[in-house]
Amino acid sequence: MPSQDSSGQCIGCGCNQGAVQDIVHELKKRQALRGDRAKTHMAESTVASLALLHQKIDTVMAHLNLPPPPVSTDAEQMER
Repeated sequence: MPSQDSSGQCIGCGCNQGAVQDIVHELKKRQALRGDRAKTHMAESTVASLALLHQKIDTVMAHLNLPPPPVSTDAEQMER
């Protein structure tokens, strides 16, 4: 059963639409912030994994005495 605040309104019944909208807006902001943080964390994790893969490939290539591949620019990659 909903409780009452000091003004006599039932909290949780949607009596004050302005307050309810403020709460909804704040919760949506927090939800978006958590999503942004999660995306940033995933991107950082992906970059770290990619760096580790590069190290592994470099180690294998050195072990096999293979020369490093030629470095291409972004413009050259877009042409392909």
